[in-house]
Amino acid sequence: MLPDTNNTTIKSPEARSTILLICAIIIPAILLRTNIPSAWHICIVYFLPVPALGLLASASLLMRKGAQRIASTKAVFTGGLVFIAGGTAFDITATLIHSPDLVYEANIVARLLLDTDHSVAFVYIYGGLMQAIVLCILVVLWAAFLKHRQEYLQASFENGQHSFMHFMKAATGGGRLSWRQWLIPLTIRELPSSYHLSIFLAPILLFASGINRWYLGLKWFELAPDSSDLLRAIVVIVPTGMVLVIWLRRKYSRLASEDTLEECVYPPESCP
Repeated sequence: MLPDTNNTTIKSPEARSTILLICAIIIPAILLRTNIPSAWHICIVYFLPVPALGLLASASLLMRKGAQRIASTKAVFTGGLVFIAGGTAFDITATLIHSPDLVYEANIVARLLLDTDHSVAFVYIYGGLMQAIVLCILVVLWAAFLKHRQEYLQASFENGQHSFMHFMKAATGGGRLSWRQWLIPLTIRELPSSYHLSIFLAPILLFASGINRWYLGLKWFELAPDSSDLLRAIVVIVPTGMVLVIWLRRKYSRLASEDTLEECVYPPESCP
């Protein structure tokens, strides 16, 4: 019989600031697609590098706190790095080949700047800066996931060992929460653990972003169909999330097996 959960909670100011800064980027990015005055749009565009740089710093601190060494997963880390960097480079190269003057550029930020009389040179400088920052953020978050993975998995298992669904709730930050609190948080105290949530989101952000960049590059060469932003987000996020869930399922099964073996050894009479 499995022991009761001990409600292990990992407190991480770096993870908390990472989640807050991700929200500080996503919310303004959503506002860019709303029908607010164009002057507000431009202010948001000018503002975005600030939380982006803050997120890079926060993610770097979170990564440094990880107990595992990147060298132990060098091939996995390199694979993720090549995937996202290659997709970014491919998308940028395709843009330069097909629309060096950015006339056909559909990126919402680039279009806002171009349509408000900003020069192409300014858009290249701004775009290059943001592309570099975002790429670094994704790579650092990927490294943070790899460096924290053992602690993250063990804490998730300790809070959710009764079943895989409890384990998934814990892995997404709801280990100390009831099912209602996890699904519908009503107070700040009912929000999920920022540590678990940040580690859970890291691989999804990297691979979903990478898939999107490869798609955009292929689209320039007319090798990929047109799609709405919402549909594309669903198509890249859902499969990535499913792969992560499958990986977590395998890890849960291994941890559960190890836990059962320990029960059989201590005490021996507990073995069937």
